[in-house]
Amino acid sequence: LCNLRCPGCPTGNQTNELPSGFMSFERFQRIIDSLADHLVLLGLDGIGEPTLNPDLWRQIAYAHQKGIGTQISSHLGTIKPADIPKVVDSGLDYLICSIDGTTQDVYKQYRKGGDLDRVLEKLRAILEYRRTSGRKNPFIEFQFIRFPHNAHQEDAARELAEALGVDRFLSKADGGVDLDSMGGDPATTEARQIRLRKSTCYWPWYLLTLNWSSGLNLCCISLAKDVGLPEYDPDDFYASWHHPRLVSTRELLAHRIT
Repeated sequence: LCNLRCPGCPTGNQTNELPSGFMSFERFQRIIDSLADHLVLLGLDGIGEPTLNPDLWRQIAYAHQKGIGTQISSHLGTIKPADIPKVVDSGLDYLICSIDGTTQDVYKQYRKGGDLDRVLEKLRAILEYRRTSGRKNPFIEFQFIRFPHNAHQEDAARELAEALGVDRFLSKADGGVDLDSMGGDPATTEARQIRLRKSTCYWPWYLLTLNWSSGLNLCCISLAKDVGLPEYDPDDFYASWHHPRLVSTRELLAHRIT
């Protein structure tokens, strides 16, 4: 789920085939309890805006109590003022703030429906609360995705990030997303397809994406309804990890790598 309509995002352009919803806290607890001895880092975002989940900060706090690192990527616009302290007090380790412009006219070309002033207001509030509380977490990244329409603002974005006092500024390529040709279509551009065909994926050896209900996907950009994987058991993740389809996928990729 997300309130924005970013054209390069399957949720934003409404081409995501997976059902939308939020993972219940009870299911989350069961999953974390079964993985706590082995899980190093937990990402609670995927193709959507994590701060829309009313249980997000409670979930992060529970994972933190179990010694698991936590990370979210957010456009920040939907964080409620009352939740600003929770961003820090929950124990969140890493916060990626997606801000792709320094003026509203440029920012809104990709973050359709977003309000840059409101986003920056939330970010300043988080930074101020972290400072006054004496905490070092979360580590805050200002992420700027480069497109032809905003590349001229990269230096200004870096200066803004420094002035705000974030911990890291990251400028990353758009991965071949063409705003002019995409519109609401689900297709990626030829440049992105070529890059993906040439790349090697190591994710099946060290991570999986668990959907909010019971679906299992190889990664956060695997959006088909049926990829031949079983529904996961929140009390026995390892049965899914060793499922024959996952084992065969790893064997196929290992052959490609060698």
